Amino acid sequence: MDKKDQIILQQLEVIRTMTEKNLKNMGSDCWGAPPATPTADHTPPGPEKSGGILDIPEKNAPQQ
Repeated sequence: MDKKDQIILQQLEVIRTMTEKNLKNMGSDCWGAPPATPTADHTPPGPEKSGGILDIPEKNAPQQ
């Protein structure tokens, strides 16, 4: 195989790789990214404790 054939094979590989990547991303390009799935170490959001006292969210905090 000569140098010209090697260059052609490299170019074809680059084109194939780019095409595969674009096809994989086509769904999210057309319909948006899929929703994020929670991971095993994900904890649902909730009230946080600080110093043993439950923090009150601002919307439920008493008016001063």
